[in-house]
Amino acid sequence: ENMYIVDKQIKRMCESGFLITENYSPENVGAVSYDLTVKNIYVENIKKISYDLEPGKTIFIGTEETLKIPENMIGIFKERNSIMRIGLLVSAPNYQPGICSKCFIRVTNISENIITIEKGKKIAQIMFDTLSDVPDIPYNKQANASFNDEYEYLGKGGISNVTL
Repeated sequence: ENMYIVDKQIKRMCESGFLITENYSPENVGAVSYDLTVKNIYVENIKKISYDLEPGKTIFIGTEETLKIPENMIGIFKERNSIMRIGLLVSAPNYQPGICSKCFIRVTNISENIITIEKGKKIAQIMFDTLSDVPDIPYNKQANASFNDEYEYLGKGGISNVTL
């Protein structure tokens, strides 16, 4: 039976070296999620700590936190209500069983206003779900796991432009 874990479980696992292994802050734990914070802002692959994002423009954010998802869990990326309401559209992949990585989040300004994004601000949240079993080949054991151990932004990470 799959179930999201709750605050006390998130805290216990983080303190045991799982879920959030770097820059964990108990204050960022919600009832069923963990708030991710901005470390670096990538504008055309140049790192910044503050940026005025113009309407219609997109950047990438690297988080302060490093994830280490156990092989029997998945990290599910979610928007924060406050971020959505000011006009930022944030997206990221789900974080697969076994992955160890920073989070890299695509942020698009869909408002009509310039929005300042700064290091240390809460940008998104992640929820953790327990799987019914351990996958045969978790992400950290896949030969083509392009984004495992991604601690610095890799851009497209070797993915070429393709037609779908």
